[in-house]
Amino acid sequence: MQAASPQKSTSGSEPKAAPEPAARPESGAPSGLPRFFRFPHQEQIQRSLGVSQPFQAVDNEPGCAGHGKVAFTDGAVTHFSGKEPPLDVAAHEAAHQLQHAGLTHDAGLGPEGHAVAVAAAVREGKSAKGLIGKCGDPVPSAVRGYVKTDEYGGSGKLGDTGDTLTFGSHVAYATPALIAQAASILKAKKSGIEISAGEGAMTVQVPGNGGSKTLSKVKVKHDVDPTGETFWGDCRQAAREVMGPKGSTTPEAAVCWPGGAPMEVPPNESPLDLVALTVYIDKKIRQTPGYEKMTDEEKRAIAQEAREEFLWLDKKDKEALRKTPLGEERAKELGLDLGVVPEVGEAYAVRSGKNPVPGEYFFHYATVIMAAGPDRVTFENAGGDKGSKTTAWRMETYGTVSKEQTFHDRWASKLGDNSHTIRVRTQPPPPGDADKFSAMPTRQLLDRHVKSTDESERFYLKEELEKRRLYAFVEAVQTKSWIADDQVYLLFGAGGGMVFSTGAKTFANGSSQIYEMPLSRLLPALTAGGSSSIQVQAFQMNLVLSDDFLGSIDWPAPYWPKSGVGLNNGGAQYTVSLTT
Repeated sequence: MQAASPQKSTSGSEPKAAPEPAARPESGAPSGLPRFFRFPHQEQIQRSLGVSQPFQAVDNEPGCAGHGKVAFTDGAVTHFSGKEPPLDVAAHEAAHQLQHAGLTHDAGLGPEGHAVAVAAAVREGKSAKGLIGKCGDPVPSAVRGYVKTDEYGGSGKLGDTGDTLTFGSHVAYATPALIAQAASILKAKKSGIEISAGEGAMTVQVPGNGGSKTLSKVKVKHDVDPTGETFWGDCRQAAREVMGPKGSTTPEAAVCWPGGAPMEVPPNESPLDLVALTVYIDKKIRQTPGYEKMTDEEKRAIAQEAREEFLWLDKKDKEALRKTPLGEERAKELGLDLGVVPEVGEAYAVRSGKNPVPGEYFFHYATVIMAAGPDRVTFENAGGDKGSKTTAWRMETYGTVSKEQTFHDRWASKLGDNSHTIRVRTQPPPPGDADKFSAMPTRQLLDRHVKSTDESERFYLKEELEKRRLYAFVEAVQTKSWIADDQVYLLFGAGGGMVFSTGAKTFANGSSQIYEMPLSRLLPALTAGGSSSIQVQAFQMNLVLSDDFLGSIDWPAPYWPKSGVGLNNGGAQYTVSLTT
């Protein structure tokens, strides 16, 4: 990824008192000295941020040139290279002034990420009040500069393939094909956000003389806030909403690779215990002679044995495993720390190795919404309590280990020593044609589910099948009762297991009714690999004696529609048609 300026996050420390503004030069001072002037766009910035704080500005073109920047803030004063900077440049530096004065923390975004988010909100005419406050870390006073990204404006990150461009804000661009591909995966996972190619385009130069590409603005839509202004402020709640299913609290499981084999760990393991467990299983595998030649079943047995042994380790041994240093190659092999590369609809999760302290953040989550080559674009938020909504959500880009642009590089250094990053998900990755499942006939889905050996594919097939229903159209040619209308119900069963009743419906001669049965009730039997026939039985209710059996139908796979099957018993005549 090509970054406009390396953004180094600072550890949280108490802000120092803002330094006094530099002395104003006398009117007769040499023209080369910085001269104070009214802070550009001040009223508009104050309204957006909800502050009355006056901002300090000096015209200092030579100083900016010396820093290689169009503007920079030193303590309580911003130095501009001219008196008419763009709105976003002024807003960016105003945010730094508020940070240095201790009037706002960084909203969990780091000093630069916070200033970028403020600038984006002001530039777009939106309220930035949600970004100002005591969420996140305080920012020490320092010299902080604003750098523009070549032609693209803002502090942007261009992906190595040229397919994505993000600004650490609500604004991001990507190729229409990449957006469509990612949108399909998010839809299959029932993500809480939808992305699409919106209005606005930008042409970028692909790094390494790779020509140019035209990117579309990424349009984000979600139900948390139909206006799109706010999203869940708690990073974990935000990640679960994006991973899907939306609106649920499905806990995330972790994925890692001890011994080079994928392993999914249930969500009851803490992130740090997961790291310890992964290192322990990997060690066990490496110490097992002939492991490479074992069958899959034998390998699973080794892993299970290691997991059981791990449960009996004492606290000291587990702590030592948690603190095991992982070099780059080992991290890649295990899928931890620098080796974490989530796919679309999965998330990064980093956890501090320190004990939680009230008021301090000790973890962070970010969900991948687009993947292009080695780069990952995330949708994330931070700085809010669970259930709260903030405007601080943003789309970020994380890059490769070689460029020190990974999620772990950025966040583990912020959370302190012995922090670890893992890959988490609430659902397995969908198969390539998962978006077509909804258009497939039920019989085709069932057949594919029975034959499939891929757990991910079976998961999404079952999810779609659980939405389907069986239908029975029943017509009374001749009712059984001569006194009153018949009360008829159907029983559906499969595989010799439980049967389920539809409830009774009333019939007169010549009348008809439609019955429905949720397929989800029969799925366990139909997908177990045994008998795949569905049995449908019809009964007429009898208030005095046992209910009268009218007849039954055997409906074998692949459940082609059956029409006009006659049921005749005791003078009653009915026809039944079945379909999915």
